[in-house]
Amino acid sequence: MAGIGSDRKKAIVLLSGGLDSMVCAALARERGFEVLALTIDYNQRHRVEIEAARRIAADIADRHIILPSTFGLSADRR
Repeated sequence: MAGIGSDRKKAIVLLSGGLDSMVCAALARERGFEVLALTIDYNQRHRVEIEAARRIAADIADRHIILPSTFGLSADRR
């Protein structure tokens, strides 16, 4: 895979770890885009979402960034 910064078209995909975002990333890759996967870690109760995003990005994306939420979002609403 070409690294970020090449002359290929670029796509940023918000990758949650679910089926919809995985398909979106795969379609971008299939159409020749350089894929940057962005996952937002908002302290999900089930870390399986983040781990799924990691696995998907390893297969599809040129680069994967996991961005910790710093704007007060949390799955824990207590």
